[in-house]
Amino acid sequence: MLRLAFKQQKRQSFQQKMKICELLLERGLKFFELEQFGNAIDQFEICMSVFVDAKTPKRWEDTTYEELTQQKQPEQSHINRLRLKLFEKMAECYYRQLEQGACTKMCDYWLQMSPQCINALILRAKSRFLSDNITQIDCQMAFKDLKFAQQLDPHNAALAKFYEKVKAQLLAYKELEYQNYTDLQRKQLELIQQYRKQEDDEDVQQDFMAHLAYQDYDQELSYELDNTKPIPIEVSELGRFIETRGMEMVKIYQQNGQLKEAEDLKEKLQKAIAAKKQLEKISQLDFNRPKKKLYEFAQKYGINLLDPQVQNEFKRIQEQNLEDIREWLKQNQWNYTDKATQMQEQELARQELAKLQFKRKIIPQKHNKNKFNKKVQPSINNTQINGQMPVTINNNITYNQTFNQCNNVINNSMNEQSDEQLADCNCFINLSILLLAIVAILAAIYYSFFK
Repeated sequence: MLRLAFKQQKRQSFQQKMKICELLLERGLKFFELEQFGNAIDQFEICMSVFVDAKTPKRWEDTTYEELTQQKQPEQSHINRLRLKLFEKMAECYYRQLEQGACTKMCDYWLQMSPQCINALILRAKSRFLSDNITQIDCQMAFKDLKFAQQLDPHNAALAKFYEKVKAQLLAYKELEYQNYTDLQRKQLELIQQYRKQEDDEDVQQDFMAHLAYQDYDQELSYELDNTKPIPIEVSELGRFIETRGMEMVKIYQQNGQLKEAEDLKEKLQKAIAAKKQLEKISQLDFNRPKKKLYEFAQKYGINLLDPQVQNEFKRIQEQNLEDIREWLKQNQWNYTDKATQMQEQELARQELAKLQFKRKIIPQKHNKNKFNKKVQPSINNTQINGQMPVTINNNITYNQTFNQCNNVINNSMNEQSDEQLADCNCFINLSILLLAIVAILAAIYYSFFK
């Protein structure tokens, strides 16, 4: 950072070094009063080098503030006050010499030691305007410094005046930027209009072959196609709308005998389908690859088609077209979902149908199995009991019990048959009553009609 000298001063005491610094500072201030700013800067740099410990000598432009302050002295507060004075005077010298970079960097050092120094903020803001080519970034940085300085000293009239001046200049930059943006948009619109006019002049009357050629219209597009881009769902749904609703209207006209209207509508539908195919190609345009004809036409008017602003404008127009299609489908009460949602809904419906069919097969089998268990269980139980009887019982008791068991089985089967017959009888009675009621209703209607 500094032009280092007096290496032998390392062995001197702090008081001796301070005495040398005071003499050098006084000499530099005299040069400053005489407006010999180059000599003053030399004296200030030598004064700064007294308390700097560096391995190799170098000028202050080549080092950082951290390297300047990395060595801490016991009397660091005295050294800091000295450096603040040196930073202030060196920044003023560079400002008088119209050296923007050096003045701004010295103000940075000054503010690192005293972050709320108003004079440092003002001087750094002024240094932004020393260059002949003032940019919007310089104006923004100066405005930021002055805004913070005004917060620290809101009653400073000179500061407020300078702040308003920089603010007005920043607004002028923003207006110029907006004007350039609007000019760019205007040139884009003029380019599009002239390009369309040139295309209209080249158009000829289309016959059947020209209509077929319109289906493959990519040679007339302004950009190359990117087939990896997916086709928007809005365009696909527009085609499905044309094929379903449009053909339904054609059939209605044909059924009503309006053949001419049906033919006219069919021609319009064919044009709409062709336009839908054209929309599919437009949605796959690669704005990074303009065709030669459009590129030469744009260069003629000084427009860069690879500019991000131009590409974003074309993408915005493309998105607006898709939004118009969505709104039109909504107005025509056309509800649509994406393919993933449709496949998911179809899969759920298929699963529900499979579950319903499975239940219809399982439930009758369960009922038949329950009836079979009810009929067979008494005989099985009796058989098990008979199997467990001891062989030592006499034959009379065995015959009697076997006869009683047979009677019980027969009685149970007779009771079940009588229950089934009773249920059949009840069904027949209910059906007869229902038929009589229907006959009575029909007779009443017939009587009231002929009366």
